[in-house]
Amino acid sequence: MNFLVNAVKLYFNRNWTRKDMMSSAPIPQHARTSLQKVFLTLLYATLAAALGSHLFREEEGQFTVIYCLASFLWLHFTSPWGVWRRLLFLIVGAFCIGASVGHITEYFFKINQSAVVRFLQGVAIVFGCFLFAAMVHRERRQIYFNGLIQTYILMQLSGFDIHQWTLKAYVLLALFMGYLVVYSQEILYDARFGEIDFVNGTYAVFLHLPAIVVHAVRLRLVNAVKLYFNRNWTRKDMMNSAPITEHAYTSLKTVYVTLFLAILATAFGSYLHLIWETGGMLSIIKCGSSLLLLYRTPQQRVLARLLYLMDVAICFGASVGLFTKYFFEIDQSAVIRFLQGAAIVFGCFLFAAKVHRERSHIYITSLINTGILILLCFGVSQWTLKAYVLLAFFMGYLVLYSQEILYNARFGEINFANCAFTIFFCLPAIVVHAVRLCLGANIEQHRQN
Repeated sequence: MNFLVNAVKLYFNRNWTRKDMMSSAPIPQHARTSLQKVFLTLLYATLAAALGSHLFREEEGQFTVIYCLASFLWLHFTSPWGVWRRLLFLIVGAFCIGASVGHITEYFFKINQSAVVRFLQGVAIVFGCFLFAAMVHRERRQIYFNGLIQTYILMQLSGFDIHQWTLKAYVLLALFMGYLVVYSQEILYDARFGEIDFVNGTYAVFLHLPAIVVHAVRLRLVNAVKLYFNRNWTRKDMMNSAPITEHAYTSLKTVYVTLFLAILATAFGSYLHLIWETGGMLSIIKCGSSLLLLYRTPQQRVLARLLYLMDVAICFGASVGLFTKYFFEIDQSAVIRFLQGAAIVFGCFLFAAKVHRERSHIYITSLINTGILILLCFGVSQWTLKAYVLLAFFMGYLVLYSQEILYNARFGEINFANCAFTIFFCLPAIVVHAVRLCLGANIEQHRQN
């Protein structure tokens, strides 16, 4: 029992820190060569698995399963200095896995062999793009960024059309690419202490997945969650009815304008998808690349960040209908009407902010005008009632978000592109913080009474 406990502790013990994982220093030549060897071996193994899966579509898998286990046992007991023999056993084992996995996927998940072959082709594209990026670039960010972008482009060019199964495959491949970035960081960290066994690095890419993911989450997510939910404003700031200062007033109007333009761009992209069916894998790739460019653009280049934000909004509007139809069975016309309702919300808040200076007048006028305009534009039906409830909750959240903008404007310049981009990402943190403050005030009042 103690042996098992120690083995589990050793398995989950990783020495690299968040600083190592986020390092942007150029990669030493030795570590870069090790990373290239691992990527190359992973590519060969995946191609062998895809070939085995293609050749043995209709064959029984008992012999290939036995031969796969035998190959990996020989690989395990072969001396680390017998590199070519170990590489041969790895390729043979991967070939046998490809020949055997179709029977398992078809029995447990009802996925036929042709879908398995296409998924393995997608994995091979991932490894090939990361290998090419590692051969061309020296910095880790450039390797990961170009590997991700090239993978999306090649998948689109290879004929991976969007339909029910490939959406799930894309999600799995996206998660795997994120894991591959973290796994690459572990390889680069280990290469600092000596020679990397690239055969073991390839063989253990899936065996180490739980330990690496748990360690990365423990390093990054815990601090990120604490920072994410840390809000400095109090209930007194939230309920403040004092006139808004000129700087904060200008910042609030600028954020409202940016939000209004972004939601109009999203509705425009959704409308293009409705009439011309422009949405697809290409719009998803364009949305992801524009997000990365927005993230990498310095804050001083305000106009460039604003253009990237509008591009993201248009591509998101052209792509969101694919997901709403697949997951919620909502057609594109309903999505456009909901986006029009959201545009009315932002437009009314913007109009109220231009007319009034006090926060209470801004919020009350906005809520009343929004309710009247939405009723006049859309009427009442079964679907619009659900949309009205969602928009009502969103307007309440927008009031809290506006208060946070006004609070932050007291300490310096507001990045309105960031505020428009993170309005939905900050929703849980702001709501939880507001509820915690209100509950704390109610409990304190109850104790005093």
